[in-house]
Amino acid sequence: MIFDVVNEQVTPHLSMKDRLILALYDLGICTKDQLKTVSGWTENQVSGAIRRVRDAVGKKEADNWIRSWQPRRGKPFVFALGKEGHAYAKGLRGEGNGNGHPPASHVWHFVGLNEILCRSIQSGLEVKSWLSGRESASWLYHQLLTRDESGKVSVPKTPLRPDAMMLVGNQWWMVEYDTGTETPMRLSEKFAKYLDLSLMLDLSEIPLLFVTVSDQRVNTAEWAFRRAFEAHQATWDRVFFLKEGQETDFLSGSLRE
Repeated sequence: MIFDVVNEQVTPHLSMKDRLILALYDLGICTKDQLKTVSGWTENQVSGAIRRVRDAVGKKEADNWIRSWQPRRGKPFVFALGKEGHAYAKGLRGEGNGNGHPPASHVWHFVGLNEILCRSIQSGLEVKSWLSGRESASWLYHQLLTRDESGKVSVPKTPLRPDAMMLVGNQWWMVEYDTGTETPMRLSEKFAKYLDLSLMLDLSEIPLLFVTVSDQRVNTAEWAFRRAFEAHQATWDRVFFLKEGQETDFLSGSLRE
């Protein structure tokens, strides 16, 4: 969806304000460089759009629309929607009311996840689509939706949703970004839920790309998956564990196979 909202040919009715807010809605928390990479906008376009949105509502309300802060000294400033901006985005998307904007405590998860998308674009991979966590949940909902002979809808509750889904070339990938903060047991529980999902939905052609912060954490995640797999009746094991930055070469290689 994010590639549609930044493309004037696909969504010609949207203003720059609308495009910016919808892009931030999909990215959650991002840096200015990430926003530029995904949107194709210039530095002046991004900075100008952020400034106009904040200036239009005045200093007291500005953070309710677009928040900005430096998560750590020496790191770039990040941007996210405030409660009013989040509610405005949901209205544009036709998703009803709500202001559950992303908490600042999740900054490294969102930034790390968005870097996967940015590195993929910058490396020249053919990234045709990127679904946020919300959009991935919606995709799963519609895949699992069934109707009986009377037309009554039945949707099993999904055990989890991926952090994102990405279409590279003609291959869909589920994406998880791991900051290294979850315990090995929690990771194993998460993988068990993916195995549960594989029993509900054919995932044979939809592998999971698990990207994390270090080689040591890759080893921990591989152990956690083996632990879950050995205790589960599912046979799906299409999970690929990578240190962040390795995914572009991996995806390029997978396209050549």
